[in-house]
Amino acid sequence: MTRVFGFRCLLGLSLACLGGSLWAQRPYTITDYAVEMELRRDGLLAVEERISVRFDEPRRGIIRSIPFDYRTGKGVARRVILRDVAVTDEQGTSLTTKVSRERASLSIRIGDPDVFLPAGSRKTYVIRYSAQGALNWFEKSGDWEPYCELYWNLTGDQVDTEIGRFRFRVRFPKIATAGRLRARLFVGPYGATQGPIVVGAPKTVADPATSSSLTLTDSSLQGTVAASLPPFHGATMVLNLPADAVQRPSLGQSAQAWLMPNLGFGIPLLVLAAMSFLLLRFGRDPASGPMVVHFEPPLGLSGSELGAFLDQKADTRDLVAGIFTLAVRGFLTIHPEEKGLVFKKRTAQLRWTGKEPSGELGPFEAELLAALRRGGKVITEADLRNHVAAKLGALKSALFGSLVGKGLYAASPHAVAAAWLVGGGAAIVLMAILAAWISPFGDPLPSFVGAAVGFLVLVPFARLMPKRTVLGARTLAQARGFEEFLRRARSKEFEWMDKVQPTAALFEEYLPHAVALGLTEQWASAFTDIVREPPTWYVAPHGQAVFNPVFLASDLDVVGRAIGTAATTLPRSSGASGGHSGFSSGGGFSGGGFGGGGTSSW
Repeated sequence: MTRVFGFRCLLGLSLACLGGSLWAQRPYTITDYAVEMELRRDGLLAVEERISVRFDEPRRGIIRSIPFDYRTGKGVARRVILRDVAVTDEQGTSLTTKVSRERASLSIRIGDPDVFLPAGSRKTYVIRYSAQGALNWFEKSGDWEPYCELYWNLTGDQVDTEIGRFRFRVRFPKIATAGRLRARLFVGPYGATQGPIVVGAPKTVADPATSSSLTLTDSSLQGTVAASLPPFHGATMVLNLPADAVQRPSLGQSAQAWLMPNLGFGIPLLVLAAMSFLLLRFGRDPASGPMVVHFEPPLGLSGSELGAFLDQKADTRDLVAGIFTLAVRGFLTIHPEEKGLVFKKRTAQLRWTGKEPSGELGPFEAELLAALRRGGKVITEADLRNHVAAKLGALKSALFGSLVGKGLYAASPHAVAAAWLVGGGAAIVLMAILAAWISPFGDPLPSFVGAAVGFLVLVPFARLMPKRTVLGARTLAQARGFEEFLRRARSKEFEWMDKVQPTAALFEEYLPHAVALGLTEQWASAFTDIVREPPTWYVAPHGQAVFNPVFLASDLDVVGRAIGTAATTLPRSSGASGGHSGFSSGGGFSGGGFGGGGTSSW
């Protein structure tokens, strides 16, 4: 903070010197600057700024900038709510005004973009607004009982022209014990500490060094600066009142003051609550009954269909399971190979056997085979990227379409999830826009962050929303029973071999299901002493003397990951309470407190 303070002091002095050197180049001059404020008992500060201007060059009007974010010096920011902005001339006629948020300031641009005021024109601008949250609260300090403080930068230290005359008045609730009042005024560039101090009322104190004076009564504070203020010089006032003179914000009011600017951060909570309700209302499956171990896939589901049905998403394992299904049924052969000189990469070539489909393939496998055949007789990783990855959307639609065709869903889970994502995303955008509109600062950051996190909350719910039919719910229990069979097949927890004949054909038939469920090793381990020859569709590497299903499973996992990666990768295309006190040691200076900003012309 010391370095920042020193830098800003130096900057203020440099700008003041620069302003003096460019004295004759100013396009306008503020001939009179008067500020009227009323501090109400509820803590609201009503502000009226009356700025009289002489234009020395053709100009449209002026721009008044007022900060609303402030650093407290305690590692946090303090925010003041500025609202009810209105601008008129001295007769009360409304003027063309554009109010916008620029970084941490409220920008009030006054004037018609199409109308230039000629040199020599004089205008008076009356700017009214209210400020909430501008009071600091302090406990007992020395001889002073707990007090509240209004620390307000009256003109701002960024006024880029001369102020010929300045005066201000603050009215506040009448104080019975006038000795509990004190005030001070700082005059000069940013960081200046000179100015009059008043303790007790009624009293008037003048400071010749700054040509300023303060008058404090039991219900008002008035001040003037007789000498002109050069560019980038300003006036800042500090007023201390007994703590009971103004209502301190209640816990609810403080919470509201924090909540209103940060409504956008609450979007994820709203999304969580709404989607939890909607999931219970629209996404719950019918009762499925208890899970019982099954020794075959229900409804003849293929490995890809089973994997997509259990987790309601078509992922890489389901795609690889489809490739192994085509291999098991004689459409493909798999030729493992290693690439790389130093860092070896295990992958495989796929080769089409020439067998034509004759109705034994489901929609997904038929679509997958058609995509693979576009690569020719020998299908490389490049072919997988060019012909399979490019068709992922159609492949997923075919996979979920087959589940709908078997009566497990009323509509495609992929389409249902997408609809919830689109609808929920639109609702989140509307909430973000509404939150930014309600925010007293119009700050889009909370809404942007809240919407982004809200969408992350929405995604898993959208995937859970597809609802199974009654048949689908019963089939789900059977599918989980079959999954349990594959998982425990190698163990001795139940004697399944007494019920199902363990053969090489059975091993190959359910191998794609094990691949889709990530249970390849478990399923292969059950056939260690049963399957002694490699499948005809798997061309074992040269030099492998002894075949073991577990070795095959391990190799299939590695090869499957490589194939799956290639098949799913597209080819390359071208405010808190507190703050600095104006009376604490070293705490007060011109340019401090709330308010401030500056004035310029345009």
